[in-house]
Amino acid sequence: MKDNSSNNRKLHRDPSLDRIRVLAILLVILTHVSAQWLDQVSAAFGAPLLFTQLCSIASFAGVSLFVMISGALFLAPSHREKSTSIRFMCQRSLHYLLLYFIWKIFYLLEDILLNPELLAEKGIKEQLFLAFFRLTGKYHLWYLPMLIVLLLLVPMIYEGAQRRGVSCLYLIFFVIFAVVLPTAFLFEFPFKYLLMDFRELFDLNYFLGYLGYFLLGHILYEHSRRAASPCAQRHRSSTFRCDHRCRSLALLWAAVIFSLFPSAYAASVRSVGQGSAYTALASPFTPAVLLLSTALFLTICRSSCSDQTAQAAAALSQSAFGIYLIHPLFLDLADRLGIPSRVSNPFLGIPLLLVFLFAVSLGASLLSGRISFLKKLVS
Repeated sequence: MKDNSSNNRKLHRDPSLDRIRVLAILLVILTHVSAQWLDQVSAAFGAPLLFTQLCSIASFAGVSLFVMISGALFLAPSHREKSTSIRFMCQRSLHYLLLYFIWKIFYLLEDILLNPELLAEKGIKEQLFLAFFRLTGKYHLWYLPMLIVLLLLVPMIYEGAQRRGVSCLYLIFFVIFAVVLPTAFLFEFPFKYLLMDFRELFDLNYFLGYLGYFLLGHILYEHSRRAASPCAQRHRSSTFRCDHRCRSLALLWAAVIFSLFPSAYAASVRSVGQGSAYTALASPFTPAVLLLSTALFLTICRSSCSDQTAQAAAALSQSAFGIYLIHPLFLDLADRLGIPSRVSNPFLGIPLLLVFLFAVSLGASLLSGRISFLKKLVS
């Protein structure tokens, strides 16, 4: 998934962001892999269903992390010149718009090749030309239009985002109205419908959403950089700083555990009750995923790694966008081969398919990067 670091490598080659990006693309692939097993294991309550639901819910942190990386980069003070340039942002937005249409056509053609009976039934006009305008495209391509809107917003919000108080106030509304309340409404509790009426009248959906993660990434990244700066280190003893960070991260991870596992349990119970996969809690806009995304982002930003690890992460992260665009093709091929149905055990099937898709998609992305024409389609 694209977070635009490739256009600014000289300015932004932060090993921590590279590691977050590699983790994010693995989680995005896990989203689509775990979905292959959800319906299979939803018939009976047990460890396979709990594990699959846990993978499904946690994997949505990958989407959040990609948006947070984009916010960390584009709203950084060092990126002021380009981020406030309407011309630059329009050029980048146009690039992703063209990629969206090109990949949409690619996956429409792939669908025809894998399902020739549809072409015989509907004809080339309906299956390709009309589908181009009427259908949204492959399930993962939604990210590109969302990214385009965020990029167009950057010149307008950049200066305001540098004021921490304004960003934090926005995030309060984001957490309450885009994350906490929608998740709470999935369950029964006193005065639920009264609160639903209030939220419907006080509707902030037009202004909330992924922009919240965009600003969150900026705030967390700048906070981590300031905490690691020599000036900040001179004002605190190393022992106090370590203890404070360890305690805050420990509390954050405790909150992740006490939200993520109950979410997986609740989703499993409802899956059995309705006889099919319950996916309402598998979303970036739930407390569990918000907490997990924040914990992963902060943990990696505050940790160090060896030069070899940094180099490996940098090499892998540069192929992340290509992996994101290509991996559904190989997932379709795996599905045609019946891999998910043949490996019924999710404890074995999900990790194996995840590693397989990452490896072959990485190879395809690297190969495409060596061909000048194809390189533009994966970067």
